Amino acid sequence: MHAAEDETAEIFRPENRSDVRRDLLQAAVPEEKRPKTVPLRRMTVLENVMVGAFLHTRRREVAERRALEVLALTGLYERRHEEARTLPIAGRKRLEVARALATEPKLLLLDEVAAGLNPKEVEAVMALIRTLKESGVTILMVEHIMKVVLGVATRALALNFGRTIAAGTPEEVTRHPDVVRAYLGERRHA
Repeated sequence: MHAAEDETAEIFRPENRSDVRRDLLQAAVPEEKRPKTVPLRRMTVLENVMVGAFLHTRRREVAERRALEVLALTGLYERRHEEARTLPIAGRKRLEVARALATEPKLLLLDEVAAGLNPKEVEAVMALIRTLKESGVTILMVEHIMKVVLGVATRALALNFGRTIAAGTPEEVTRHPDVVRAYLGERRHA
């Protein structure tokens, strides 16, 4: 290993993080299938986000600078030195978004980012999504909390058993007869 590679990979050395491989494998499993685990849990919040930043650089200082910018944007900067496992669910969800943002995506896929959050946390996630949209990131979101869909989406698509039943603005989709029938039932629609 070259000196530059050695320096940038410091947090990934076995003697520093013997459980990184296990944590990386766990991070590949959807959150709902690992309810008691935390993304890269034995790494700090900053190190977690640096993992994403290393996609575009091998230099630790560049990855750290990018990670710090993303942590400031996502509201996790003050917790950067804490281990990821100390974060509550809202913090863990922000951390997953932050790690993805560190890769500098043009398209960000969000799956149930507001699920399990209290109303104040949902508002904070919505504000973050709006900020990301304004920065030019395209967001494709799967979400069942209609407040979030109506509050941040410009286009919506409703599915029923894997089939598209309506597409349009969120308001158009929520009023579409097929959506009402599928999600509220025939009697509510009548």
